[in-house]
Amino acid sequence: MIEDIIKTDVSPLHINESGINSLSIMDQLKVNQLPVIDLQKNFLGIINDEIIMELEDLNDPLFVLKKKFDFKFIFKGSHLFEAMKIISQNHLANLPVVDKNYNYIGLISIIDVLRAFNIYDDYMSNKFVIVISSTKKNYILSEIYRIIEDNNGTVNKFWRVIKNDKVELNLIIDSERKERIIRALERYNYKISACFFENDMKDNFEDNFESLYKYLNP
Repeated sequence: MIEDIIKTDVSPLHINESGINSLSIMDQLKVNQLPVIDLQKNFLGIINDEIIMELEDLNDPLFVLKKKFDFKFIFKGSHLFEAMKIISQNHLANLPVVDKNYNYIGLISIIDVLRAFNIYDDYMSNKFVIVISSTKKNYILSEIYRIIEDNNGTVNKFWRVIKNDKVELNLIIDSERKERIIRALERYNYKISACFFENDMKDNFEDNFESLYKYLNP
């Protein structure tokens, strides 16, 4: 559940807030998108700075842009995987949380979700991830571990996603010899379908979040 990671310290924009004031608030908070609510705190959608800049007069209220709000949210009682799915598919930095009556409650962020899964430190530290595609019969987990360890690597976390006869093995590996490990696995005919390296993940954190969701989500 997501109740434990909801942030309530970031105030949403009001539907009658002017465009210029909304941009100023975003600048102060160092964000480019915020939820919008009405007088009754009903959630109306998300607006970003690019949409606000479309106003002919930045002194106009956000109400003028109401049809362009992005109605993306998650209910308070939802599972974390559902939050990860919505964030990744819609490239959101923050996801609004509402109750069953669509009253705005707060926000959850990408980093909050990763920390809830206890993988944020692994994802942002000196490690890398590989995804091995196989069938149920064509891999030996003990052999994969041996290959990695023989090439000065350590498996820190492991996920196995099974879809029909297809299997995806997702491994977070700690090693300074990434390329050597990948080549060794390929020599044993293990297909590396994806890999995420430390520098790429840090430099493109939000861009890679969708890929992260895909290999974490069963």
